[in-house]
Amino acid sequence: MNTASAREISSRFRAMAWGTVNSASGCSEEIAVSRPSGFVGETVKEMVGGGFTVSDERLFNDLHALHETERLFVEPSACAGFAGAVELSKMTDYLESSGLGAHWENAAHIVWATGGALVPEGECENYLAN
Repeated sequence: MNTASAREISSRFRAMAWGTVNSASGCSEEIAVSRPSGFVGETVKEMVGGGFTVSDERLFNDLHALHETERLFVEPSACAGFAGAVELSKMTDYLESSGLGAHWENAAHIVWATGGALVPEGECENYLAN
């Protein structure tokens, strides 16, 4: 991927939803912005290589897996981070061209999954029943 300036990033993405897209199930949310911040774009341009979207079905699959294996509950939208490593691992051309491929075997993927303690108990049960 090419590194773009903040101005280039802002001009390419006029209206964009950052986060996960709300669907009929209502499990996830989005943060809509009319234009990404030029300051943020400039600040993170060396740290961000791209983005991805995650379906509600995938979010719930990962939510259930996390709950079953670790007995942890997070907001469904927080599970989007789990898909990142899986999807990135499939992008072999990008891994090689970015220099990450040589380090992939020793890589650690950290998901900052928050919000589970703030979800009302009834909603937790509904999410886990989905």
